[in-house]
Amino acid sequence: MKEALHIVNRETCRGDGICAEICPEDVLIMRDGMAVTIDERAHDCILCGQCVAVCPNEAISMPKLPNKDFHELKMPSFGYDEFLGFLHYRRSVRRFRDRRVPDDVRDKILEAAATAPMGFPPHSTKVLIIDTRDEMEYLLKETVKSYA
Repeated sequence: MKEALHIVNRETCRGDGICAEICPEDVLIMRDGMAVTIDERAHDCILCGQCVAVCPNEAISMPKLPNKDFHELKMPSFGYDEFLGFLHYRRSVRRFRDRRVPDDVRDKILEAAATAPMGFPPHSTKVLIIDTRDEMEYLLKETVKSYA
């Protein structure tokens, strides 16, 4: 028997359809006040977990995604001015230091990156670790050449 893609708890589902609305691949629909997977579209599911994340009653789950990946985010509320200020002061500058990143820090970065949304169906992803100054400088020069 095939494993269910989505499991909806009929007792806690309030039938608001938020999960179906947010599904980027239209894999879920509302039927008789409950979210159901369209079997013919199940292969289109990108396992993003948005349906699980938006359900206010935690009524939907996905056996292929561990529950530990879903938790309520505590976000501070702020208005337009604070938000605009945040966007204006955000900066991204690379200042590389002449020292290796400790292995435990590197592992934490990789763990965090593995959970980042990719915006496309899951696939095999590889990571290249540049951990010497010489390698980094070589790569930077080669990258600049590709723009010329």
